[in-house]
Amino acid sequence: MIIITDGENHEADPLPVAAAAAKDHIRIFTIGVGTKGGELISIKGEDGQETFLKDKQGRVVKSRLNEDLLKKIAAKAKGSFVKAASTQFGLDLIYDKKISQMEKKEIKSSRQKHYTERFQLPLMLALCFFVAEIFIPGRKRQGME
Repeated sequence: MIIITDGENHEADPLPVAAAAAKDHIRIFTIGVGTKGGELISIKGEDGQETFLKDKQGRVVKSRLNEDLLKKIAAKAKGSFVKAASTQFGLDLIYDKKISQMEKKEIKSSRQKHYTERFQLPLMLALCFFVAEIFIPGRKRQGME
């Protein structure tokens, strides 16, 4: 699994989740984006103009890189951490040095068809028409006597 993030944590502790992933043989590679000092987050407003993200109090929000947390997540899940740079984002490095070296195995899968019989509704409708036909009076032919 590759996670591209600044590493800021606003929810529960991600380290137990990384440990659980490692138990299921899932490796986590983290790519850190941003700076420790923080970066402003630009968004497009409703009018299409570029503006910066603000919190509920109207203050500009900064996204700060949490390298320590990203390194810990990668270490817990037997992956690695790469800091994204302006010239190298990190995906190539993770693939070339780590993912391409991993053991390759084929995952077995199968498909099964389960048929559901749905003839009951058209059959019931046809029976209703047959019963209704009994109550419809027939026409007499004229001219052939």
